[in-house]
Amino acid sequence: MLLLKITIFTPLVAPHGRALLRTLFFLALVVAAVGSDNARDLIGQGAADLAAQRFEGALKKFTAAVKANPADPQAMFFQGVALNRLGRYAEALARLQHAAKMGSKHPDLEFELGWALVALRRPKEAVSYLEQFEREHPGRGQTSEFLGRAYFGLREFDKAEDAFNEALRRDPTLKPTVSLGLALIAQERDQHDAVHRHLQTVLQETPESPVSRALRSRVDRLSRLAALPQAMETAWGLSLSTAGGYNDNVTGVGDTALLPSEITGKGSPFARFNFSGNYGWRTAPDNTFSLAYSFLADVYSKVPQLDLRDHLWQAEYTRTFTANLAATLRLSDEFAQLGGDNFRNQTTVRPALVVRWNDWTVSEAAYSFTFADYYFPAPPVLDRDSDTHTVLFTQYLTPSHGRVQLRAGYFHTWNNADGADFDYRTHGVFGAASVSLFWKLTADAAYIHNFDRYANANSLAGLNSSAITGGFEFKRADDVDTVTVRLSRPLTKRLRAYAQYDFNNADSNIRFFNYDQHVWSGGLVMQF
Repeated sequence: MLLLKITIFTPLVAPHGRALLRTLFFLALVVAAVGSDNARDLIGQGAADLAAQRFEGALKKFTAAVKANPADPQAMFFQGVALNRLGRYAEALARLQHAAKMGSKHPDLEFELGWALVALRRPKEAVSYLEQFEREHPGRGQTSEFLGRAYFGLREFDKAEDAFNEALRRDPTLKPTVSLGLALIAQERDQHDAVHRHLQTVLQETPESPVSRALRSRVDRLSRLAALPQAMETAWGLSLSTAGGYNDNVTGVGDTALLPSEITGKGSPFARFNFSGNYGWRTAPDNTFSLAYSFLADVYSKVPQLDLRDHLWQAEYTRTFTANLAATLRLSDEFAQLGGDNFRNQTTVRPALVVRWNDWTVSEAAYSFTFADYYFPAPPVLDRDSDTHTVLFTQYLTPSHGRVQLRAGYFHTWNNADGADFDYRTHGVFGAASVSLFWKLTADAAYIHNFDRYANANSLAGLNSSAITGGFEFKRADDVDTVTVRLSRPLTKRLRAYAQYDFNNADSNIRFFNYDQHVWSGGLVMQF
Protein backbone atom coordinates (compact mmCIF):
# COMPACT_ATOMS: atom_id res chain seq x y z
CA MET A 1 0.00 0.00 0.00
CA LEU A 2 1.07 3.41 -0.68
CA LEU A 3 2.61 5.19 2.29
CA LEU A 4 1.03 8.65 2.82
CA LYS A 5 3.55 10.46 4.97
CA ILE A 6 2.85 13.74 3.19
CA THR A 7 2.00 16.84 5.13
CA ILE A 8 -0.89 18.87 3.80
CA PHE A 9 0.06 21.87 5.86
CA THR A 10 2.40 23.47 3.34
CA PRO A 11 1.87 27.14 2.46
CA LEU A 12 -0.08 27.17 -0.79
CA VAL A 13 -1.18 30.23 -2.74
CA ALA A 14 -3.63 29.16 -5.43
CA PRO A 15 -6.20 31.40 -7.15
CA HIS A 16 -8.32 31.30 -3.99
CA GLY A 17 -5.24 32.49 -2.08
CA ARG A 18 -4.79 35.43 -4.41
CA ALA A 19 -8.41 36.43 -3.86
CA LEU A 20 -7.79 36.33 -0.12
CA LEU A 21 -4.69 38.49 -0.50
CA ARG A 22 -6.64 41.07 -2.50
CA THR A 23 -9.19 41.13 0.33
CA LEU A 24 -6.46 41.63 2.89
CA PHE A 25 -4.92 44.37 0.80
CA PHE A 26 -8.24 46.17 0.61
CA LEU A 27 -8.83 45.80 4.32
CA ALA A 28 -5.36 47.08 5.04
CA LEU A 29 -6.25 50.30 3.30
CA VAL A 30 -9.70 50.83 4.76
CA VAL A 31 -9.59 49.48 8.34
CA ALA A 32 -8.86 52.26 10.77
CA ALA A 33 -5.52 51.92 12.51
CA VAL A 34 -3.91 53.72 15.39
CA GLY A 35 -0.39 54.72 14.53
CA SER A 36 1.82 56.96 12.53
CA ASP A 37 1.43 57.76 8.86
CA ASN A 38 4.75 55.97 8.32
CA ALA A 39 3.38 52.74 9.83
CA ARG A 40 0.24 53.00 7.69
CA ASP A 41 2.34 53.54 4.57
CA LEU A 42 4.47 50.48 5.39
CA ILE A 43 1.34 48.38 5.94
CA GLY A 44 -0.01 49.48 2.56
CA GLN A 45 3.27 48.60 0.86
CA GLY A 46 3.36 45.24 2.60
CA ALA A 47 -0.22 44.48 1.55
CA ALA A 48 0.76 45.20 -2.06
CA ASP A 49 3.64 42.73 -1.69
CA LEU A 50 1.22 40.15 -0.26
CA ALA A 51 -1.11 40.57 -3.23
CA ALA A 52 1.87 39.99 -5.56
CA GLN A 53 2.99 36.97 -3.51
CA ARG A 54 6.24 38.69 -2.52
CA PHE A 55 5.97 37.31 1.00
CA GLU A 56 9.52 38.03 2.17
CA GLY A 57 9.18 41.62 1.06
CA ALA A 58 5.78 41.88 2.74
CA LEU A 59 7.21 40.55 6.01
CA LYS A 60 9.97 43.16 5.95
CA LYS A 61 7.42 45.93 5.45
CA PHE A 62 5.15 44.71 8.25
CA THR A 63 8.12 44.22 10.60
CA ALA A 64 9.19 47.78 9.87
CA ALA A 65 5.62 48.94 10.57
CA VAL A 66 5.68 47.21 13.96
CA LYS A 67 8.93 48.98 14.80
CA ALA A 68 7.50 52.30 13.64
CA ASN A 69 4.43 51.87 15.85
CA PRO A 70 4.65 48.93 18.33
CA ALA A 71 1.13 49.72 19.59
CA ASP A 72 -0.49 49.10 16.20
CA PRO A 73 -2.35 45.72 16.28
CA GLN A 74 -2.92 45.88 12.52
CA ALA A 75 0.83 45.82 11.80
CA MET A 76 1.25 42.92 14.19
CA PHE A 77 -1.66 41.06 12.55
CA PHE A 78 -0.26 41.43 9.04
CA GLN A 79 3.14 40.33 10.24
CA GLY A 80 1.46 37.06 11.28
CA VAL A 81 -0.31 36.85 7.91
CA ALA A 82 3.01 37.03 6.05
CA LEU A 83 4.63 34.47 8.35
CA ASN A 84 1.74 32.05 7.72
CA ARG A 85 2.37 32.26 3.98
CA LEU A 86 6.07 31.66 4.49
CA GLY A 87 5.34 28.49 6.44
CA ARG A 88 6.76 29.92 9.68
CA TYR A 89 3.68 28.91 11.65
CA ALA A 90 5.00 29.10 15.20
CA GLU A 91 6.13 32.68 14.67
CA ALA A 92 2.86 33.49 12.88
CA LEU A 93 0.83 32.16 15.81
CA ALA A 94 2.80 34.23 18.30
CA ARG A 95 2.26 37.45 16.27
CA LEU A 96 -1.45 36.74 15.72
CA GLN A 97 -2.05 35.99 19.39
CA HIS A 98 -0.19 39.18 20.32
CA ALA A 99 -2.37 41.11 17.85
CA ALA A 100 -5.47 39.64 19.50
CA LYS A 101 -4.25 40.70 22.96
CA MET A 102 -3.62 44.19 21.58
CA GLY A 103 -7.27 44.35 20.57
CA SER A 104 -7.10 43.57 16.85
CA LYS A 105 -10.57 43.42 15.35
CA HIS A 106 -9.48 42.32 11.90
CA PRO A 107 -12.23 40.08 10.46
CA ASP A 108 -9.67 37.47 9.28
CA LEU A 109 -7.96 37.08 12.65
CA GLU A 110 -9.72 33.81 13.55
CA PHE A 111 -9.05 32.43 10.06
CA GLU A 112 -5.32 33.14 10.30
CA LEU A 113 -5.14 31.74 13.83
CA GLY A 114 -6.89 28.58 12.66
CA TRP A 115 -4.47 28.24 9.72
CA ALA A 116 -1.42 28.46 11.99
CA LEU A 117 -2.86 26.03 14.55
CA VAL A 118 -3.79 23.46 11.88
CA ALA A 119 -0.25 23.58 10.52
CA LEU A 120 1.19 23.19 14.03
CA ARG A 121 -0.89 20.02 14.60
CA ARG A 122 -3.09 21.63 17.24
CA PRO A 123 -6.43 20.66 15.68
CA LYS A 124 -8.70 21.13 18.70
CA GLU A 125 -7.74 24.81 19.07
CA ALA A 126 -7.85 25.26 15.29
CA VAL A 127 -11.43 23.97 15.11
CA SER A 128 -12.55 26.49 17.72
CA TYR A 129 -11.22 29.47 15.73
CA LEU A 130 -12.25 28.16 12.30
CA GLU A 131 -15.80 27.28 13.35
CA GLN A 132 -16.16 30.76 14.84
CA PHE A 133 -14.89 32.30 11.60
CA GLU A 134 -17.28 30.13 9.56
CA ARG A 135 -20.23 31.32 11.66
CA GLU A 136 -19.28 34.97 11.21
CA HIS A 137 -18.07 34.74 7.57
CA PRO A 138 -19.68 31.68 5.93
CA GLY A 139 -18.97 30.49 2.43
CA ARG A 140 -15.17 30.62 2.08
CA GLY A 141 -13.81 27.40 0.57
CA GLN A 142 -10.46 27.63 2.33
CA THR A 143 -12.20 27.70 5.71
CA SER A 144 -13.86 24.36 4.97
CA GLU A 145 -10.57 22.93 3.70
CA PHE A 146 -8.75 23.95 6.90
CA LEU A 147 -11.63 22.54 8.96
CA GLY A 148 -11.26 19.27 7.06
CA ARG A 149 -7.58 19.14 8.04
CA ALA A 150 -8.40 19.94 11.66
CA TYR A 151 -11.17 17.32 11.91
CA PHE A 152 -8.76 14.80 10.38
CA GLY A 153 -6.25 15.62 13.10
CA LEU A 154 -8.97 14.90 15.65
CA ARG A 155 -9.74 11.61 13.82
CA GLU A 156 -13.30 12.75 13.17
CA PHE A 157 -13.16 11.35 9.66
CA ASP A 158 -16.84 11.75 8.73
CA LYS A 159 -16.78 15.45 9.61
CA ALA A 160 -13.44 15.84 7.83
CA GLU A 161 -14.83 14.25 4.66
CA ASP A 162 -17.89 16.51 4.73
CA ALA A 163 -15.69 19.58 5.21
CA PHE A 164 -13.38 18.62 2.33
CA ASN A 165 -16.32 18.01 -0.02
CA GLU A 166 -17.86 21.35 0.99
CA ALA A 167 -14.53 23.07 0.33
CA LEU A 168 -14.44 21.64 -3.19
CA ARG A 169 -18.05 22.68 -3.79
CA ARG A 170 -17.24 26.21 -2.73
CA ASP A 171 -13.91 26.48 -4.53
CA PRO A 172 -12.92 23.93 -7.24
CA THR A 173 -9.35 25.30 -7.30
CA LEU A 174 -8.83 23.56 -3.94
CA LYS A 175 -8.97 20.14 -5.62
CA PRO A 176 -5.24 19.22 -5.09
CA THR A 177 -5.27 19.63 -1.32
CA VAL A 178 -8.84 18.36 -0.96
CA SER A 179 -8.00 15.21 -2.95
CA LEU A 180 -4.97 14.61 -0.76
CA GLY A 181 -7.09 15.08 2.35
CA LEU A 182 -9.66 12.59 1.07
CA ALA A 183 -6.83 10.14 0.28
CA LEU A 184 -5.60 10.38 3.87
CA ILE A 185 -9.10 9.66 5.16
CA ALA A 186 -9.42 6.67 2.82
CA GLN A 187 -6.08 5.36 4.07
CA GLU A 188 -7.29 5.51 7.68
CA ARG A 189 -10.36 3.53 6.62
CA ASP A 190 -8.23 0.97 4.73
CA GLN A 191 -9.97 1.90 1.47
CA HIS A 192 -6.89 1.33 -0.66
CA ASP A 193 -8.60 1.72 -4.04
CA ALA A 194 -9.92 5.10 -2.95
CA VAL A 195 -6.44 6.16 -1.77
CA HIS A 196 -5.00 5.38 -5.18
CA ARG A 197 -7.89 7.07 -7.00
CA HIS A 198 -7.56 10.33 -5.07
CA LEU A 199 -3.77 10.44 -5.51
CA GLN A 200 -4.07 9.76 -9.22
CA THR A 201 -6.55 12.64 -9.42
CA VAL A 202 -3.97 14.98 -7.92
CA LEU A 203 -1.05 13.79 -10.04
CA GLN A 204 -2.90 13.65 -13.35
CA GLU A 205 -5.27 16.63 -13.15
CA THR A 206 -2.89 19.06 -11.41
CA PRO A 207 0.63 17.72 -12.16
CA GLU A 208 2.38 21.00 -11.35
CA SER A 209 0.49 21.87 -8.18
CA PRO A 210 2.47 22.11 -4.92
CA VAL A 211 0.67 18.99 -3.69
CA SER A 212 1.72 16.99 -6.77
CA ARG A 213 5.31 18.15 -6.37
CA ALA A 214 5.22 17.19 -2.69
CA LEU A 215 3.79 13.77 -3.53
CA ARG A 216 6.46 13.10 -6.12
CA SER A 217 9.27 14.13 -3.79
CA ARG A 218 8.11 12.97 -0.38
CA VAL A 219 5.93 9.84 -0.62
CA ASP A 220 8.00 6.95 0.70
CA ARG A 221 10.16 5.84 -2.26
CA LEU A 222 7.46 7.02 -4.66
CA SER A 223 9.83 6.67 -7.60
CA ARG A 224 9.81 2.91 -7.07
CA LEU A 225 6.56 2.27 -5.28
CA ALA A 226 4.39 4.07 -7.81
CA ALA A 227 4.72 0.86 -9.77
CA LEU A 228 4.63 -1.34 -6.67
CA PRO A 229 1.69 -0.11 -4.64
CA GLN A 230 1.91 -2.88 -2.05
CA ALA A 231 4.13 -0.69 0.08
CA MET A 232 4.45 -0.44 3.86
CA GLU A 233 1.89 2.18 4.91
CA THR A 234 2.67 2.17 8.63
CA ALA A 235 5.85 1.62 10.65
CA TRP A 236 5.02 -2.07 11.06
CA GLY A 237 3.05 -4.74 9.27
CA LEU A 238 2.06 -8.38 9.83
CA SER A 239 0.68 -10.96 7.45
CA LEU A 240 -0.66 -14.46 8.15
CA SER A 241 -1.83 -16.88 5.49
CA THR A 242 -2.98 -20.46 5.19
CA ALA A 243 -3.62 -22.41 2.01
CA GLY A 244 -4.10 -25.86 0.59
CA GLY A 245 -3.69 -27.42 -2.82
CA TYR A 246 -2.22 -30.12 -5.01
CA ASN A 247 1.24 -30.40 -6.59
CA ASP A 248 1.49 -33.04 -9.34
CA ASN A 249 5.31 -33.12 -9.36
CA VAL A 250 6.74 -32.28 -5.93
CA THR A 251 10.20 -33.66 -6.79
CA GLY A 252 10.55 -31.48 -9.88
CA VAL A 253 12.27 -34.12 -12.04
CA GLY A 254 11.42 -35.94 -15.25
CA ASP A 255 9.11 -38.96 -15.57
CA THR A 256 12.03 -41.31 -16.31
CA ALA A 257 13.97 -40.32 -13.21
CA LEU A 258 14.69 -43.01 -10.63
CA LEU A 259 13.42 -41.93 -7.20
CA PRO A 260 14.52 -43.12 -3.75
CA SER A 261 12.53 -46.10 -2.54
CA GLU A 262 10.90 -44.11 0.26
CA ILE A 263 9.33 -41.71 -2.29
CA THR A 264 6.52 -43.71 -3.87
CA GLY A 265 5.09 -40.93 -6.08
CA LYS A 266 5.70 -37.41 -7.23
CA GLY A 267 2.21 -35.90 -6.75
CA SER A 268 0.76 -34.90 -3.39
CA PRO A 269 -1.83 -32.68 -1.70
CA PHE A 270 -0.21 -30.06 0.49
CA ALA A 271 -0.94 -27.46 3.14
CA ARG A 272 0.88 -24.14 3.24
CA PHE A 273 1.41 -21.75 6.14
CA ASN A 274 3.10 -18.37 5.95
CA PHE A 275 3.95 -15.64 8.42
CA SER A 276 5.71 -12.37 7.65
CA GLY A 277 6.39 -9.18 9.55
CA ASN A 278 8.19 -5.92 8.85
CA TYR A 279 9.16 -2.77 10.66
CA GLY A 280 10.43 0.45 9.10
CA TRP A 281 11.57 3.85 10.25
CA ARG A 282 13.13 7.07 8.99
CA THR A 283 16.31 8.65 10.31
CA ALA A 284 15.85 11.66 8.00
CA PRO A 285 13.26 12.70 5.39
CA ASP A 286 15.34 11.05 2.66
CA ASN A 287 16.59 7.97 4.56
CA THR A 288 14.46 4.89 5.27
CA PHE A 289 15.38 1.63 6.99
CA SER A 290 13.29 -1.53 7.16
CA LEU A 291 13.63 -4.98 8.71
CA ALA A 292 11.55 -7.98 7.66
CA TYR A 293 11.18 -11.67 8.48
CA SER A 294 9.16 -14.33 6.67
CA PHE A 295 8.48 -17.99 7.44
CA LEU A 296 7.01 -20.45 4.94
CA ALA A 297 6.03 -24.08 5.54
CA ASP A 298 4.78 -26.58 2.94
CA VAL A 299 3.53 -29.92 4.29
CA TYR A 300 3.02 -32.77 1.78
CA SER A 301 0.77 -35.64 2.83
CA LYS A 302 2.34 -38.22 0.48
CA VAL A 303 5.99 -37.14 0.39
CA PRO A 304 6.87 -35.80 3.85
CA GLN A 305 10.56 -36.20 2.91
CA LEU A 306 10.10 -33.00 0.86
CA ASP A 307 8.25 -30.93 3.49
CA LEU A 308 9.67 -27.40 3.28
CA ARG A 309 10.58 -24.99 6.08
CA ASP A 310 11.95 -21.68 4.84
CA HIS A 311 13.15 -18.68 6.90
CA LEU A 312 14.02 -15.33 5.27
CA TRP A 313 15.53 -12.33 7.06
CA GLN A 314 15.94 -9.03 5.26
CA ALA A 315 17.24 -5.52 5.95
CA GLU A 316 16.92 -2.65 3.48
CA TYR A 317 18.14 0.94 3.33
CA THR A 318 16.63 3.47 0.91
CA ARG A 319 18.06 6.86 0.04
CA THR A 320 16.01 9.33 -2.00
CA PHE A 321 18.27 11.77 -3.83
CA THR A 322 15.67 13.75 -5.80
CA ALA A 323 12.00 13.46 -6.67
CA ASN A 324 12.99 11.19 -9.55
CA LEU A 325 16.04 9.31 -8.30
CA ALA A 326 16.47 6.84 -5.43
CA ALA A 327 18.78 3.99 -4.42
CA THR A 328 18.31 0.92 -2.23
CA LEU A 329 20.66 -1.54 -0.55
CA ARG A 330 19.17 -4.86 0.54
CA LEU A 331 20.81 -7.56 2.67
CA SER A 332 19.05 -10.90 3.08
CA ASP A 333 19.66 -14.39 4.41
CA GLU A 334 17.55 -17.45 3.64
CA PHE A 335 17.68 -20.79 5.46
CA ALA A 336 15.69 -23.79 4.17
CA GLN A 337 15.04 -27.33 5.41
CA LEU A 338 13.62 -30.32 3.51
CA GLY A 339 12.00 -33.15 5.42
CA GLY A 340 13.38 -31.79 8.69
CA ASP A 341 16.99 -31.83 7.44
CA ASN A 342 19.06 -28.74 6.69
CA PHE A 343 19.01 -28.10 2.94
CA ARG A 344 20.47 -24.69 2.07
CA ASN A 345 21.57 -21.32 3.39
CA GLN A 346 22.13 -18.39 1.06
CA THR A 347 23.10 -14.79 1.72
CA THR A 348 22.44 -11.98 -0.78
CA VAL A 349 23.57 -8.38 -1.18
CA ARG A 350 21.50 -6.33 -3.65
CA PRO A 351 22.08 -2.65 -4.49
CA ALA A 352 19.67 -0.97 -6.92
CA LEU A 353 19.11 2.39 -8.59
CA VAL A 354 15.57 3.60 -9.35
CA VAL A 355 14.59 6.33 -11.83
CA ARG A 356 11.08 7.72 -12.18
CA TRP A 357 10.55 9.17 -15.65
CA ASN A 358 7.00 10.35 -15.03
CA ASP A 359 4.01 9.53 -12.83
CA TRP A 360 3.45 6.14 -14.45
CA THR A 361 6.87 5.01 -15.69
CA VAL A 362 9.65 3.78 -13.39
CA SER A 363 12.92 1.97 -14.18
CA GLU A 364 15.11 -0.06 -11.84
CA ALA A 365 18.64 -1.35 -12.44
CA ALA A 366 19.98 -3.81 -9.86
CA TYR A 367 22.91 -6.09 -9.14
CA SER A 368 22.94 -8.96 -6.66
CA PHE A 369 25.60 -11.21 -5.23
CA THR A 370 24.54 -14.46 -3.55
CA PHE A 371 26.59 -17.03 -1.69
CA ALA A 372 24.81 -20.39 -1.39
CA ASP A 373 25.82 -23.22 0.97
CA TYR A 374 24.09 -26.63 0.50
CA TYR A 375 24.15 -29.00 3.47
CA PHE A 376 23.31 -32.40 1.95
CA PRO A 377 26.29 -34.61 1.02
CA ALA A 378 27.02 -35.02 -2.68
CA PRO A 379 29.87 -36.20 -4.93
CA PRO A 380 32.25 -33.37 -5.90
CA VAL A 381 30.80 -33.10 -9.39
CA LEU A 382 27.31 -32.48 -7.90
CA ASP A 383 28.41 -29.95 -5.25
CA ARG A 384 26.02 -26.98 -5.57
CA ASP A 385 27.85 -24.58 -3.23
CA SER A 386 28.25 -21.44 -5.31
CA ASP A 387 28.60 -17.71 -5.61
CA THR A 388 26.16 -16.08 -8.01
CA HIS A 389 26.21 -12.70 -9.75
CA THR A 390 23.05 -11.28 -11.34
CA VAL A 391 22.32 -8.05 -13.18
CA LEU A 392 18.67 -7.10 -13.56
CA PHE A 393 16.70 -4.39 -15.35
CA THR A 394 13.00 -3.86 -14.60
CA GLN A 395 10.54 -1.46 -16.20
CA TYR A 396 7.38 -0.61 -14.23
CA LEU A 397 4.28 0.92 -15.82
CA THR A 398 0.99 2.02 -14.21
CA PRO A 399 -1.43 3.11 -16.98
CA SER A 400 -5.23 3.38 -16.76
CA HIS A 401 -5.24 5.48 -13.58
CA GLY A 402 -3.45 2.74 -11.65
CA ARG A 403 -6.05 0.04 -12.32
CA VAL A 404 -3.44 -1.78 -14.40
CA GLN A 405 0.10 -2.34 -13.15
CA LEU A 406 2.73 -3.80 -15.46
CA ARG A 407 6.35 -4.78 -15.18
CA ALA A 408 8.82 -6.38 -17.58
CA GLY A 409 12.54 -6.90 -17.62
CA TYR A 410 15.70 -8.82 -18.41
CA PHE A 411 18.33 -10.50 -16.22
CA HIS A 412 21.66 -12.26 -16.65
CA THR A 413 23.16 -14.63 -14.06
CA TRP A 414 26.63 -16.11 -13.62
CA ASN A 415 26.56 -19.11 -11.24
CA ASN A 416 30.02 -20.28 -10.22
CA ALA A 417 29.49 -23.64 -8.48
CA ASP A 418 32.02 -25.89 -6.78
CA GLY A 419 30.67 -28.89 -8.71
CA ALA A 420 31.12 -28.96 -12.48
CA ASP A 421 27.50 -30.09 -13.06
CA PHE A 422 26.04 -26.84 -11.66
CA ASP A 423 28.37 -24.21 -13.11
CA TYR A 424 26.14 -22.24 -15.53
CA ARG A 425 25.15 -18.95 -17.17
CA THR A 426 21.54 -17.81 -17.50
CA HIS A 427 19.80 -15.00 -19.26
CA GLY A 428 16.07 -14.50 -19.03
CA VAL A 429 13.07 -12.29 -19.64
CA PHE A 430 9.98 -11.75 -17.53
CA GLY A 431 6.70 -9.90 -17.47
CA ALA A 432 3.82 -9.44 -15.04
CA ALA A 433 0.49 -7.67 -14.84
CA SER A 434 -1.99 -6.83 -12.10
CA VAL A 435 -5.50 -5.70 -13.06
CA SER A 436 -8.39 -4.49 -10.90
CA LEU A 437 -11.61 -6.16 -12.06
CA PHE A 438 -15.29 -6.03 -11.15
CA TRP A 439 -16.62 -7.11 -7.71
CA LYS A 440 -13.34 -6.03 -6.06
CA LEU A 441 -11.47 -8.84 -7.80
CA THR A 442 -7.78 -8.48 -8.61
CA ALA A 443 -6.12 -10.63 -11.28
CA ASP A 444 -2.34 -11.14 -11.26
CA ALA A 445 -0.27 -12.98 -13.85
CA ALA A 446 3.48 -13.45 -14.24
CA TYR A 447 5.72 -15.19 -16.77
CA ILE A 448 9.46 -15.93 -16.70
CA HIS A 449 11.60 -17.63 -19.34
CA ASN A 450 15.13 -18.80 -18.48
CA PHE A 451 17.80 -19.80 -20.97
CA ASP A 452 20.10 -21.92 -18.76
CA ARG A 453 23.41 -22.87 -20.38
CA TYR A 454 25.83 -25.00 -18.34
CA ALA A 455 29.58 -24.55 -18.60
CA ASN A 456 30.76 -28.17 -18.47
CA ALA A 457 29.85 -31.59 -19.84
CA ASN A 458 27.23 -33.04 -17.47
CA SER A 459 27.71 -36.28 -15.57
CA LEU A 460 24.29 -37.52 -16.76
CA ALA A 461 24.77 -36.53 -20.40
CA GLY A 462 24.61 -39.68 -22.52
CA LEU A 463 23.09 -42.02 -19.93
CA ASN A 464 19.85 -43.80 -20.82
CA SER A 465 17.55 -46.42 -19.37
CA SER A 466 19.51 -49.32 -20.91
CA ALA A 467 22.96 -48.25 -19.83
CA ILE A 468 24.41 -47.10 -16.52
CA THR A 469 27.79 -46.12 -17.88
CA GLY A 470 28.80 -43.14 -19.92
CA GLY A 471 27.97 -39.53 -19.12
CA PHE A 472 29.97 -36.35 -19.70
CA GLU A 473 29.15 -36.50 -23.42
CA PHE A 474 27.74 -32.98 -23.79
CA LYS A 475 26.82 -29.83 -21.86
CA ARG A 476 23.42 -29.48 -20.25
CA ALA A 477 21.06 -26.84 -21.69
CA ASP A 478 17.61 -26.00 -20.25
CA ASP A 479 14.85 -23.67 -21.36
CA VAL A 480 12.55 -23.08 -18.40
CA ASP A 481 9.09 -21.48 -18.44
CA THR A 482 7.35 -20.39 -15.24
CA VAL A 483 3.76 -19.13 -15.18
CA THR A 484 1.71 -17.91 -12.20
CA VAL A 485 -1.94 -16.81 -12.32
CA ARG A 486 -3.73 -15.56 -9.21
CA LEU A 487 -7.24 -14.25 -8.53
CA SER A 488 -7.96 -12.56 -5.19
CA ARG A 489 -10.69 -10.61 -3.45
CA PRO A 490 -11.04 -8.92 -0.04
CA LEU A 491 -13.61 -10.50 2.27
CA THR A 492 -13.26 -8.00 5.11
CA LYS A 493 -11.05 -5.03 5.84
CA ARG A 494 -8.10 -7.29 6.70
CA LEU A 495 -8.99 -10.69 5.23
CA ARG A 496 -8.45 -11.66 1.58
CA ALA A 497 -9.16 -14.90 -0.27
CA TYR A 498 -7.23 -16.14 -3.30
CA ALA A 499 -6.97 -18.96 -5.82
CA GLN A 500 -3.70 -19.62 -7.66
CA TYR A 501 -2.27 -21.78 -10.43
CA ASP A 502 1.47 -22.31 -11.02
CA PHE A 503 3.04 -24.04 -14.01
CA ASN A 504 6.70 -24.92 -14.51
CA ASN A 505 8.17 -26.50 -17.61
CA ALA A 506 11.83 -27.43 -18.02
CA ASP A 507 12.83 -28.39 -21.55
CA SER A 508 16.23 -29.97 -21.00
CA ASN A 509 18.52 -31.97 -23.29
CA ILE A 510 19.00 -34.38 -20.35
CA ARG A 511 15.88 -36.44 -19.61
CA PHE A 512 16.37 -36.40 -15.84
CA PHE A 513 15.89 -32.61 -15.81
CA ASN A 514 13.07 -32.54 -18.38
CA TYR A 515 9.72 -32.13 -16.57
CA ASP A 516 6.37 -30.37 -16.15
CA GLN A 517 4.87 -29.27 -12.86
CA HIS A 518 1.30 -28.09 -12.13
CA VAL A 519 0.33 -26.64 -8.76
CA TRP A 520 -3.22 -25.62 -7.78
CA SER A 521 -3.81 -23.81 -4.49
CA GLY A 522 -6.19 -21.52 -2.65
CA GLY A 523 -6.29 -19.87 0.73
CA LEU A 524 -6.77 -16.88 3.01
CA VAL A 525 -4.46 -13.98 3.84
CA MET A 526 -4.90 -11.77 6.89
CA GLN A 527 -2.99 -8.48 7.09
CA PHE A 528 -2.49 -6.10 10.01
